[in-house]
Amino acid sequence: MLIYFSMVLISALKGYICLPTQACIWSNRTLNVVDSCPTTKEETIKAARIKRCDGIARSQNCTKPSQFKYHCIYSFRQKMFVEVCSVETDVHGVCIVYDTRFSKIQPVYNIKCRDISAACPESYLSTEGHLYATCPGLMNLTMYDMTGKNNNPENPENNEQ
Repeated sequence: MLIYFSMVLISALKGYICLPTQACIWSNRTLNVVDSCPTTKEETIKAARIKRCDGIARSQNCTKPSQFKYHCIYSFRQKMFVEVCSVETDVHGVCIVYDTRFSKIQPVYNIKCRDISAACPESYLSTEGHLYATCPGLMNLTMYDMTGKNNNPENPENNEQ
């Protein structure tokens, strides 16, 4: 409980999204690569019905069943769009991706909504992110974009941020 509270407080202070700190292996089990994501709410409802996250939600132990929902999102590691059942979260000010290594939705700290388009709201639900303008640069993400730190050992000046 203390870890979760600390994570919420730090996220609130930074103005970033609040995401679970724990991996959810149940999410990776539901992952399917897709050519594209739904472009309307109606298409999203249909895709969610086909994916059936509500059935898996009762079995998983990552979150409350009501928060385990359909997402169509860019996968950082696979470099493709995926449909996945994952924890629905409030997103504030940044773009998000799905990271199969950590089995969860991750913020992209160096790509902020305010820097890209009026079509990307400052706050939105992770389950609706695909309905807004695609965050630019997702196809070329680096660990620096994901963490905000340059982990290049040959250039230690960039490691301090």
